[in-house]
Amino acid sequence: YLRFFNGTFDFKFPMHELRSLVPNLQNMEVLIIARVGERFYDEIIEGYSIARVYNSTIKVSFMGGSPQVIKPMMPMTTYIVAEYHDTSKLPNEVYYDPSTTMEVTGRVESRNGGTRDYPITNLRMTGQPGVWELKIDLRNDLNLDDSRQSKDFLREVSKVKLTANFIDPRGDRASADILF
Repeated sequence: YLRFFNGTFDFKFPMHELRSLVPNLQNMEVLIIARVGERFYDEIIEGYSIARVYNSTIKVSFMGGSPQVIKPMMPMTTYIVAEYHDTSKLPNEVYYDPSTTMEVTGRVESRNGGTRDYPITNLRMTGQPGVWELKIDLRNDLNLDDSRQSKDFLREVSKVKLTANFIDPRGDRASADILF
């Protein structure tokens, strides 16, 4: 409580004090209430604000839900996003740093019992900062030829699981999976 108020009041509430009050800070909401009184009119005005505490690490996600439908014989495109957990963008320096990488790996399973590793693919960012485009063409990506065995494998694909790994210039990592 302040004896006199001069228009603004700056305050800080240390995160370690919040941590001591609740078991998990993730998505916690903090309610801040301010009461200002005017002594001549004997009036008190109250206002409030709510702040949500987010994890400050990087989150990677595939656009769209999972699982997604794939037609193994047809090429398709999917997009991957790297951002903070509150969906705000990372600084542009992180996106455009040459040491920043978005790498995709995976596995392709066929109903006839065969499996193949999806080749490690390093992606380039699209024109939109924080968005990477992955073009999937299983025939070319898995180096399948026109043999009957290759066509049978493609026709019988039952599951494609891909993992995107993001590494920023500081070495922080984030990953996400998608199932087709």
